[in-house]
Amino acid sequence: MPIIAAYTALVTGPVNPAVHWQSAMPTADAEFERSAQRMPSSSFERAIYVRDGWRCRYCGVRIIERSMRTRLHICLPDVARWGARNADKHAALAALSASLDHVVPHSRGGTNDEANLVTACNACQFGRGQWTLEEVGFFDPRDYLPTLDAWDGLTRLSRLPTTSNEFQ
Repeated sequence: MPIIAAYTALVTGPVNPAVHWQSAMPTADAEFERSAQRMPSSSFERAIYVRDGWRCRYCGVRIIERSMRTRLHICLPDVARWGARNADKHAALAALSASLDHVVPHSRGGTNDEANLVTACNACQFGRGQWTLEEVGFFDPRDYLPTLDAWDGLTRLSRLPTTSNEFQ
């Protein structure tokens, strides 16, 4: 999927004036005392995904739980490619991978409190980087209710094997 790969690389790659409003990634503010714990526990993270309906709170795209992406790769390695380099990854699986976003960036004093965390796709999460919502012109996703429907981040695939030996 070259078009998805190109889009994701453009948004999440180096600062590009055609996409990013700022000319350089902001530096961490020294005035804030950052939490020692960078990310919450996996069970807390999953609870945020469920709360947000397994959708990016910024763009609304359905996201995929990372362990389900791994299971897809194990079961369909030629289709659901996942390698060390971006070129070796299935572009859609990379772009739609579940990610937690600190609404107030961690580097700028944001906490791991539930109120400061939202579900994000990789493009929205890593494209925003350390910029604040105001700096990139994003709306605050907490001002809107999440979309809740039958989408489950592909967690229904949890019955699939976790190793290639189980698949055979």
